[in-house]
Amino acid sequence: MTLLAGLEDYLKPLEIVVVRGETADARRWATSLGAAYAPSRMIFAIPADAPDLPPMIGEKRAGGDTVAYLCTGTSCSGPLTRLDQAQRLLGVEMPRA
Repeated sequence: MTLLAGLEDYLKPLEIVVVRGETADARRWATSLGAAYAPSRMIFAIPADAPDLPPMIGEKRAGGDTVAYLCTGTSCSGPLTRLDQAQRLLGVEMPRA
């Protein structure tokens, strides 16, 4: 089973979404992006002012607004500055008005 789990991780690496911004807005983004069932995806809402972060996460800065970064394996996307852009990239269906 361990070998099969390792093969699965190699063939379809875990997706990690790092959301940085003001606490309430980052949580809203994380909740919205987590609406779709994706068992191989982890989403972290990290406040823009969070201290003492590991370097890999610390360099994912929010700037002035909330942003999301999609990481797969050891590579990450550039900052996604709009929630709808991040939703499309992750295949999250947006609610209809």
